[in-house]
Amino acid sequence: GDFDGAKALFTTMRAQAEATGNRERAMNALMNLGQIADKQKDFARGQACGHQALALAREIGAQQTVALCLIGQASTFVHLGDMNAARGKLREGLSLAWRIGVRPWVVWAVTIFADLAYYDGQTPRALALYGLAQRQPAFIRSFQYDLDTRLAEWGIPADEAAAGLRHGLSMDWDATIKTLLQM
Repeated sequence: GDFDGAKALFTTMRAQAEATGNRERAMNALMNLGQIADKQKDFARGQACGHQALALAREIGAQQTVALCLIGQASTFVHLGDMNAARGKLREGLSLAWRIGVRPWVVWAVTIFADLAYYDGQTPRALALYGLAQRQPAFIRSFQYDLDTRLAEWGIPADEAAAGLRHGLSMDWDATIKTLLQM
């Protein structure tokens, strides 16, 4: 939660990485600075950092990071209200993450698809997708934080949210991923 402290550390990391020509560490610092900006609701800065990190990831061939950056940009586009751009980045990021087997990024992409479903007026689908993601072994603490934040933002009563999340238990993981890639 110390975003200012984290921002200072990653800014220093980026400067040192660039000074020594370490593009991988510079890319990592940029990704983290983008995430911090998003958490602080500075989505324009988050998008700029994410774009720079994605460019570096593509230059050095860091496929896992390319997938991560694409999914991160999709999340930012959701917050900026550009759902079409979000879908495009999300499909590309999910496809790559799925193909190379980076399960945490696949799970994260599913949660962003849940956000899209909510903003498309499909609250039951959003909750079910979060419920499906939640039962995956790669569902990490930060995803739970995002889910808790969304539920608070959406104002869904706890019992209704719990029932909606349970619908994800009946969804097939592989079939759902294939469907999301078609959206």
